[in-house]
Amino acid sequence: MKAINSLLTIIVLGASLYSCSAYSSWSKTVVNDSTHTLILYTTDGSGGFTFTDSLILAPGATELVYQFDDELNDANAECEQYISRLSLVADPGFTVTKDITDANNWTSDSNESSSGYEHNCTFTVTEDDVQ
Repeated sequence: MKAINSLLTIIVLGASLYSCSAYSSWSKTVVNDSTHTLILYTTDGSGGFTFTDSLILAPGATELVYQFDDELNDANAECEQYISRLSLVADPGFTVTKDITDANNWTSDSNESSSGYEHNCTFTVTEDDVQ
């Protein structure tokens, strides 16, 4: 009986520690601050993307395109993760000159709380980025 009580105590403590453990979340947002309609493509639908083929971004639109939670408490924003799967095009006759697959073109905002890290990565297209 004592062994069963000890085992139950360990299970309850383990469950409470697990439920309080810190985690990390990542999100990627694309902002269209241009006057052009943009189309965002992904080569596949895995890796947490919210679309599997294409996403139309009207002028002035902001779209969350990726979201992922992990049990790891990671301070690294990792904005470069999975962006090689993305391509961005503009209205016919126009080209987006800002490379969405270049991690340097993404901005990140990371916040730490008692529950872990929250990482927000943003790619913004302005009028100057479309020619």
